[in-house]
Amino acid sequence: MSDHGSPGHQCPLALTYTLTPSKAAVTPAPSGGAAWPLNVIAGETVDLSVTGTNNSGDDVELSQITVTLSDTLTKKPEQIQPGTVRFPSAGDWTVERQGSSFCLTPHDDGTIAVDESIKFRLESIHVDSNAGRATITITEEDESKKKTVCTWAVNKFTPGFECREFEPKRLAIPSGTHAELTWHSKAPSPDSDIAFTLTYGTREGVQKQDVTNQQNAQTGYLYQDTSFTLHAATAPDLTADLTSHVIITHGDLAARHLSAHHTVGLFTNAQTRTLRTSSSVVIEPHSDGLLSLYVDTDHPPAGIGVALRAATSSTDDYTTTVSCTQKDLNGGVGLAPRLTVPLPRSSKTTITPPDTGTTVIHLVWTPFGNGLLTAQQ
Repeated sequence: MSDHGSPGHQCPLALTYTLTPSKAAVTPAPSGGAAWPLNVIAGETVDLSVTGTNNSGDDVELSQITVTLSDTLTKKPEQIQPGTVRFPSAGDWTVERQGSSFCLTPHDDGTIAVDESIKFRLESIHVDSNAGRATITITEEDESKKKTVCTWAVNKFTPGFECREFEPKRLAIPSGTHAELTWHSKAPSPDSDIAFTLTYGTREGVQKQDVTNQQNAQTGYLYQDTSFTLHAATAPDLTADLTSHVIITHGDLAARHLSAHHTVGLFTNAQTRTLRTSSSVVIEPHSDGLLSLYVDTDHPPAGIGVALRAATSSTDDYTTTVSCTQKDLNGGVGLAPRLTVPLPRSSKTTITPPDTGTTVIHLVWTPFGNGLLTAQQ
């Protein structure tokens, strides 16, 4: 069985889980991207946030959810404390430790509605001091007592190793130009054996660049939206990947026998929408265009998460957060800076509001042509 998140893996669990350690050696840039596999720092004490969301389209009924930490991850499971817990509105759940496993059991109704999440934390996990591999396993048990299992690989890196903030200098670049990529990396010691490789696709095929001992790189000429992977290989036989992405702006215009008697413009009239929601919204453009958005809230600080996925991608290509703080308020209305991002046709953009009740999200959609913008809550 392949590990969760590995190439070709299809997670069998009913809920979609996100596992986030409070400290990690390899972390994505705030502007977006992802890190794989899950990783921690050997010898550190960390908290682990676990979120299971029902993205299946139907209600899910579970009689138990169990999170198991391998003994290579921690030798002291008895010192772990279940921390902040947020359960679905359908009913209360309890958490009980059984050895190195933490079992969540509903008191009565184990139904998790569509788009609803169950969230909890495991606090004060004393990570084993030996660098190497470990696992976290999640087991779901349904009403018929059938168990479904999926395992997350966890790499324990030597203290002092870091790899983070992998991102392009410019998210959108003209067709036929280079992308400039930067990142921050740090070795535990001057003689550490660490190799870095940058991988991406072009018209000529997959490109691989050795970027060991570098903190930046320039790609070859790019003509399409491109995803990048920064691969780090360290001793003892540990690897980690960071991803990033650029969007290509197609600035060339080819016209034959074109006559214009009045004003001609690339942008048509902008479309505005206001969404009032307490759950995630997925928007889809019917043409290329520019999206601007900002958030109103009576309960700062608050932020909305934005994740962009191209029509041809299986993972999020760009993620960020738009925040509203107390100083942004004007008579109860948030005046946080707008986010403006180019959206390719048929891409999916997920907007996730904060957990503070109903949030008002303002959208301004400027299509290249007459494409509409649809929203599904």
